[in-house]
Amino acid sequence: MDAYKKTKQNYEKGIKWHFEKSRSYDWSKQRKIFAKYLSDGAKILDAGCGGSDNFSDFIKMGFEMTGLDYSKKTISEIRKKFPKSKLYCCDLRKIKMPDNYYDGIWACASLINLRKIDISKVLTKFRKIVRDEGIIFVSLKKGNGEKMVTDLFGERMFSFFSKKEFITMAEQIGFKIKSVEIVTDNKLTKQKKSTKAPDWICLYLINKK
Repeated sequence: MDAYKKTKQNYEKGIKWHFEKSRSYDWSKQRKIFAKYLSDGAKILDAGCGGSDNFSDFIKMGFEMTGLDYSKKTISEIRKKFPKSKLYCCDLRKIKMPDNYYDGIWACASLINLRKIDISKVLTKFRKIVRDEGIIFVSLKKGNGEKMVTDLFGERMFSFFSKKEFITMAEQIGFKIKSVEIVTDNKLTKQKKSTKAPDWICLYLINKK
């Protein structure tokens, strides 16, 4: 079984655990910064919506949301709460959306499960479907290389970046770097005890066409 199939199987097998883990992270500060670049009622694509609270919180903020996730089980769970929302089961590598349609893309902890060559391809697709001067948020794990990581439900594929490495990739694709922030895992989960979890690189990219 290849890395991507193992990763997908992991998320579907441990869906409850992954939902709980996702919701233990507080991305409210990042959401507020992201929202400042958007007008009222703007169209946002939550690329890899997973089990976090981001999708629901953006709806509460008045944005027009579309959610993507490659796990059918995940989409089914989210649809129970938001039956009228635009929710699609989709592999980000195969994303097909209208050009210049979205005002912003929220890719929070979703690209981390792709190989770096595929992350570059997905970002290139993001450029096409986001309007000129649109905003894209990306959060990645800080570190080096690509590797399979074992947890309670098997293995998952992870890519790790240095700040400079990802900025270089984004700029080569054509994005303008608006701001970058390094955030500890502890700060996002509000845990007082130190953990060995990698820091997060949070980037706000402006689409320049």
